[in-house]
Amino acid sequence: MGGTYTESTSKNPSEKNEQQQRAGECPVTFFKENEFGRLGSYMQGKIKSWCDSLSGSLVVEALKRAVERGKHYWSYVDAILVKWELLQVRNVKDAREKEKQVKPYKKTIGRAGRKPVRTEMLPDWFTEEGFVEVPDESLDVEFEVEKAKLMAELEAFRERGAGVVM
Repeated sequence: MGGTYTESTSKNPSEKNEQQQRAGECPVTFFKENEFGRLGSYMQGKIKSWCDSLSGSLVVEALKRAVERGKHYWSYVDAILVKWELLQVRNVKDAREKEKQVKPYKKTIGRAGRKPVRTEMLPDWFTEEGFVEVPDESLDVEFEVEKAKLMAELEAFRERGAGVVM
């Protein structure tokens, strides 16, 4: 007698998955296995408090998100749970849906969108067109005379053996 086995369930696969997740993963065990730090009585109390407030599956989901982002510390997980509590998330599916609705936070650099602190007033001569400053040739002559005098002084200093090496 060859029969076929069929299973009829009224639950959809995602609900079944969530139940398996709840049954299979304990937040405390996940915390230990993924090296979130030392698990003392204080941390166990914090985890239990969040499990009572939200649910164990949500705590595990928050721990998973922290692991995926490389943030193996409780304060990151705690921030996720606080956000979910404010958004009134009740299960993992709800968390995923509400996260899609919330715009991701983009950090802006600088003072984008704000007025500048001050504005500089440019002098009239800066914007005048056709204004060309002609260098004074007498300044060039004076410069060359001063340069020659300093070079002669430097040469005399070297000849005396003062030890200046160039």
